Amino acid sequence: MSEKSQRALLAEARKAARDAQTKQREAARARERRVLDLATTVIAAIDERDLVVERTERRAGEALRELVDVEGLSVRETLESCGGRLDEREATRLRRIVQLEEKQAVAASAEPTRDTVTASV
Repeated sequence: MSEKSQRALLAEARKAARDAQTKQREAARARERRVLDLATTVIAAIDERDLVVERTERRAGEALRELVDVEGLSVRETLESCGGRLDEREATRLRRIVQLEEKQAVAASAEPTRDTVTASV
């Protein structure tokens, strides 16, 4: 085999190896994009679920608070009115969510704003 034909074979082999590596890299990039897209979907769905749970728990807590504080029902009467769908521990947890949010809202409104601080100086 001549030196020229040997060089030609090596060049073809290098090209074939480069082409194979290029295909592997493209496949890896495509897979990485698919993984990223799927992971993004999972995270978005979990965040959406958490938001829905938070809203529904807040709504339930507000209704429980109103049953006790406004309508004057005892916790036991409230639980009975809810048809046994929740126990005292769960009712307390839901009411505390609302109480905590109310306390945070009061605290936030009591904090001086930058405009208030600047105006008083």
